[in-house]
Amino acid sequence: MNKNNTSSMNELINILYNNIGQKIRYLAFWGFVVEAISSVVGGIVMLIDQNAVGIVLLIAGPIVAWVSSWLLYAFGQLVENVADMNEAQATATARAKQPVAPKAATQATPKATPAAQPAPVAAVKAPPAAIAAHHEEPKAAEEAPKTPGQSRREKLAYALRYTTDEGMINYLKTMDDPVVNQIINGPIKQIRSRILEESQKQ
Repeated sequence: MNKNNTSSMNELINILYNNIGQKIRYLAFWGFVVEAISSVVGGIVMLIDQNAVGIVLLIAGPIVAWVSSWLLYAFGQLVENVADMNEAQATATARAKQPVAPKAATQATPKATPAAQPAPVAAVKAPPAAIAAHHEEPKAAEEAPKTPGQSRREKLAYALRYTTDEGMINYLKTMDDPVVNQIINGPIKQIRSRILEESQKQ
């Protein structure tokens, strides 16, 4: 009989006080709701009776009810946090007490030998003659194909046959012409067009 009474008493206690932190928080919330509604109803009744206090009660009542519920709600939150910490600590302790299963002996697996890599192919070097010919090609392209004439107009036309501005300018410097020297000292982009104009003059 004593054991049955004790077990029934424990069940009743668990029902009434299980998750007590959550119950305290709910109590704080519903207490705030009841007090706020009571303040609003009381304020409306006082306003109907033309009592100025009703305005204060209508505005300040819900605010006071809300602020006064903080302490009770915080206490319930603290109780719930402590219960969660105790539960987590008990779970960790239970796991630490469990026997650890022995690890199976692992057999050493032979490592695969790396495949032989092919020998690097030596880079084929071009003969010096081919390299020299390759470097000499641009120089040959810069040279004018024909011998210049004796007149100023023929020399200017001959200068225009150079494929690069540098070769044309070097040739024009040999003419020792004041107009040509003035053109050479001007913008490099306009030299060829101005030499063409000079060569077309009579």
